[in-house]
Amino acid sequence: MSVRTQAKVLRSLEEQAFERVGGKETIKVDVRVIAASNRDLAALIAEGRFREDLYYRLNVIPIEVPPLRARKDDIPLLVEHSSPCSVTRTARRPSAFPAKRSPTSSPMTGRATSASCETWSSGW
Repeated sequence: MSVRTQAKVLRSLEEQAFERVGGKETIKVDVRVIAASNRDLAALIAEGRFREDLYYRLNVIPIEVPPLRARKDDIPLLVEHSSPCSVTRTARRPSAFPAKRSPTSSPMTGRATSASCETWSSGW
């Protein structure tokens, strides 16, 4: 996120209001924000690429979540949870992982993202 955009987000959070692009009226909002990053924000702050005031505004209740590669035992649970969503979304029958190629047997690389069934079914 550019520093300019960070300033706009911070202003919206502090003033609890924003204006639409091209709009003339100010819209009042009452929001709660859950933010996540896979980057070292302290290092970005030191480099001047992330605003310190925005960081402290967002970092009210920090929650550290270890990467999935450190929680391999969670993978079968996540697959089991997301399978009904996938079946609903793709109209395909669920399949089991072969014992030799289970999701926990190979190293975790890259990143994985997911959304809940409610997010997909609402046309997100």
